[in-house]
Amino acid sequence: MPNDLVHSRFGFSASRKVGGAVQRNRARRLLREAVRLQVDVIRSGWDLVFVARPAMATARFSEVAEACTRLLRRARLLRSAGTNANDETTGSGADTTLPTGELPHPPA
Repeated sequence: MPNDLVHSRFGFSASRKVGGAVQRNRARRLLREAVRLQVDVIRSGWDLVFVARPAMATARFSEVAEACTRLLRRARLLRSAGTNANDETTGSGADTTLPTGELPHPPA
């Protein structure tokens, strides 16, 4: 959701469905690191909350990073390579609400 600030803010949540305290903390750490590595290309002016899913208890970092990138791209919150960091408008007039998504899917 837009926050009327010049920077984006991030929240990370993991319920007990993810597992015990160790698994929940690991899931939040994975999410935090995946976002930290992309913070320079995430549009500013947004409040984002990432919710860990139970499958994250056994997920590898690469899976979590790919899922975060996929969700940010789907929400149109990643700046394109040619976008000026100060120009944060999408220009499309499209709905910019965040989609819901699973992080990541458990193996079959």
